[in-house]
Amino acid sequence: MIRSWCLAPHPRHPQPGYTPLTWIPPRTDTRHRALAWTCDCQETIYELRASGGLLYITRTRTLPIGTDTSETHRLRTREGWDTWHALLAGHAR
Repeated sequence: MIRSWCLAPHPRHPQPGYTPLTWIPPRTDTRHRALAWTCDCQETIYELRASGGLLYITRTRTLPIGTDTSETHRLRTREGWDTWHALLAGHAR
C-alpha cells in the first residue's frame, strides 16, 4: 500500500537482471547512524547505515510472526551509496 503522503522513497520492483545482494545476520556489536531509509508503509524496509567509516544496508521484513532483519557486508562509502541507489532503482535486491 502506498500512501499519498509518504515522505521516504519507495524502492522500485526488481528489474530484469538485477544484482542479488548477499544478506547476512545483523551485527549487534557496533553503533550506527542512519543516512537514508525507505518508507515504512511497505512490508520490507531498507536503511542505509554508517558505522566505523563504512556503509551497509539493513533489510527489515514484516512477517506474520514478527520481523526479520538482515544486512549487507560493510562497504566503502562510494560502493555503499552506489548499492543504495541501485536498490532504489530496482537494479539490486
